[in-house]
Amino acid sequence: MKHKNIKTIPQTLNKRGILAQNILDASHATIKCLSVEENDAIPKHDVNVHVTFIVLSGHGTISIGDECFDVKAEDVVLCPPNTPMSIQAKTLLRFLNIKTPGMASS
Repeated sequence: MKHKNIKTIPQTLNKRGILAQNILDASHATIKCLSVEENDAIPKHDVNVHVTFIVLSGHGTISIGDECFDVKAEDVVLCPPNTPMSIQAKTLLRFLNIKTPGMASS
């Protein structure tokens, strides 16, 4: 059992240039806290696992396939495997990005 405070988890830039905090990186799940700056975006891409987005703060748009969702704190968006997704921040947008199964060390 581990206890962490998200404020103490180091931030690093991920491969898309987005600030990321690695909460869990295991075979059963990968959990990251991502922070997308105001008016910044994560371009359309897909992964071969389920992705769950849980918005912690801010406002933006999450696109899954052909659908766009206007999101704010406490919203949850689900993305099935191999479906194009993208994120556009209208304000600083912080969210948990949960991949199941995990993508450990990828």
